Formats: sequence, C-alpha cells, structure tokens
Amino acid sequence: MLRTIKRVSLTSATLLVSSLVLASGDVVHQSDASTEAAALAGKTAFAQCGACHLATGEGVKGAFPPLRNRVANLSSTSQGRVYLQSVLLQGLIGKITVDDVSYNGYMQAYGSIFNDQQISAVLNYMALNLVDEASAEFNPYTPAEVSATRTLLKADGKTSNELRKDAID
Repeated sequence: MLRTIKRVSLTSATLLVSSLVLASGDVVHQSDASTEAAALAGKTAFAQCGACHLATGEGVKGAFPPLRNRVANLSSTSQGRVYLQSVLLQGLIGKITVDDVSYNGYMQAYGSIFNDQQISAVLNYMALNLVDEASAEFNPYTPAEVSATRTLLKADGKTSNELRKDAID
C-alpha cells in the first residue's frame, strides 16, 4: 500500500484527503472547504521541507536554516516575497548566514515539482503556521503571484542568492 501511496501525486493525495474529510459527514461551506483544502495542501507540501527544516520550522543549527518566523517576516516586503518564491522555484546553493549562524549547503528546486498553487500554499502555510504570532496584516501568496515570479525569474535570470541580497542585506 505504501508503494501505491508514493505513486500518487501530491495534488491527487490532497484531493483524496479533502474528499475523505468532506465525505465524513461534516457540513463544510464551499469557502471553508477551499480554505481547508489550501491549508491541507500547504501542510502536505511542507512535509518535504520539514524533513530538513523540521516540522516546527526551527531548522538544524549549522545544517539547515530556521524558517520559523523568517518566512512571515520576509513576506512583508516585495523583495522578500520574490526571494522566498525564488528559493522554492529554483533552489538555493552556497553560503548564507541566518541569525549569525553560517550555513553552506544546497536546497533543492521545487519549481518543476510543485505547481504555482502548491508553492503559494506552502508559503502561506509557513507564514501563518511557523510563527510565534500570526500577523493580521499578512498578504497571502496566490498562484497568480507565483506564476508572475516564475516568469520574472526566467526573464531576468537572477538566482536566489542574488535575490537574497536584495531581500536581506
């Protein structure tokens, strides 16, 4: 059975779980269902991130940088939003410093694995759930925003490392 589950795409798994939740007899309004499905998709996609950054987003000091609170903070600026999307779309290679701790590694690109909806869902999940206190002013990522960033990255050729300098330095 595990082999079968592994073959199911992330989108299919999300739809399957959403269907099971809705079939359980709970009354769910359409807007609630789409919000819940998006939250579930973000949490499901984050499971891959959590393998390195941990389920809490705390990271592993010196090996995998923390995401907790950082995604929400970076999401408050346009440069930070583009940078975060670029990290998921094209990965990140090389040395970075987070909270005075150096990291020198490789993060896989998910741009060919996750679609725009999945990338926006995982960013929203991190910004809203991997925080000490969620901000009421958070502007959720949308698939259209991720699509525009995807196009921008192809056009200007900037790497995540270059965009990091604009967002953090």
